Amino acid sequence: MAVDISHYKTVLLVLKDDQTAELWLDTAAVAMKCIVTRDVAAGTVVFQQDIGDITALQFPCVSFGASDQVLCLMREAWGFALAFDMNPSQQLDMAGFERELGRLYRRLRYRHLFEIVGDNQSLDRLITKGWFPFVEILHDEFGKILGHHEANLALTEIEAAVVAKFDRQRLDHMLSRWLAKPHFAAKEMLLRDGLEAFELGKPIAAIKILVTEIEGILNGAYRAQTVCVRPSHLPSPAKPRHGVHLHLSGHQF
Repeated sequence: MAVDISHYKTVLLVLKDDQTAELWLDTAAVAMKCIVTRDVAAGTVVFQQDIGDITALQFPCVSFGASDQVLCLMREAWGFALAFDMNPSQQLDMAGFERELGRLYRRLRYRHLFEIVGDNQSLDRLITKGWFPFVEILHDEFGKILGHHEANLALTEIEAAVVAKFDRQRLDHMLSRWLAKPHFAAKEMLLRDGLEAFELGKPIAAIKILVTEIEGILNGAYRAQTVCVRPSHLPSPAKPRHGVHLHLSGHQF
């Protein structure tokens, strides 16, 4: 039996070890695991501007067995992504597969941002002007900044508008996200001092405090997660993952 899949956005094929298969053509419910940019209560609506990152893509209503083989094709605008695991070990790593799907979908959905980051010359010029696609401004203000940047227009006016949007409510929300992380919480007083300096119109003091402290926080978090071992006790090389994961864009066809 032949199936035309050209009009479907999400194609999921699950091969069973009894020689049967399940083919889901835009019919499998999809759930995304996301990092959000604001506090979200269960059951409330989440908008695109609330999503800071996508960490996994799941099919909660599909049953996967340990011996199953899985293939998923996704489309987003003119982008295509293909992920599959032929599972020769008969131990399907579904959690790893879901993370890979999340990574691929993130690349498709935010391809315009990956392209600007991947353009070293353009990114260098943008960084020189003091901007980067930070999560806090990713879905709203950054698009306007990027538009001005690509058109070689002055950023003075748009910069003033972006800075003006960071009122007390937005600063408090941003701080609450920081303090949810233990390494940030340990520096709460200094972080508050930096935000207070920003609110008082003292950008030099704000930058000096916040950049210095956040660099120290990131260094501390990295050291806490890094285990140093002697060369004689190095673990054996990790086994390669089964399957190949591809990211295909429209311009590659």
